[in-house]
Order: sequence, then C-alpha cells, then structure tokens
Amino acid sequence: MEHRGQNQLAQDYTETCEAKTRRGTECRNAAVPGKLRCRFHGGLSTGPTSQGGKDRIAEAQRYRWERWRAAADS
Repeated sequence: MEHRGQNQLAQDYTETCEAKTRRGTECRNAAVPGKLRCRFHGGLSTGPTSQGGKDRIAEAQRYRWERWRAAADS
C-alpha cells in the first residue's frame, strides 16, 4: 500500500470551488470552508452592507425575476 501524507488526505476531502472560469472550465481552487466558492470567486464576500448596496441588490433581483417571469410566460 502506498503511503500518503496528511496533506494529500486533506486535499482529498476539501471541497472545490463551483465557479466557472472565463475559459469555461471549472475552478480548481479549494472553496472557503462552509461556502461554495473560493476566495477569488466571492467566497469571502459578506454581501452588501450599506443601505445603498442592499437597495441595489434588491432592485437587481426584482429586475431578474421580472425577466424570468416574462420568459416563462412566452
């Protein structure tokens, strides 16, 4: 049986980032613990914190759902 170090065992059980790169391939970085993305693809993001940022996100979501519903009705 081949000896494998602790580092290799840790890598085997580390979740990988679920983001797609600009080339269309999957990101191969480790995801931030408890998240689905690596630090480069928003895993460290806490989301908007200012009221203006929260308002922009809410408006973007409303617009997104309007487009989705329009496409579903078509």
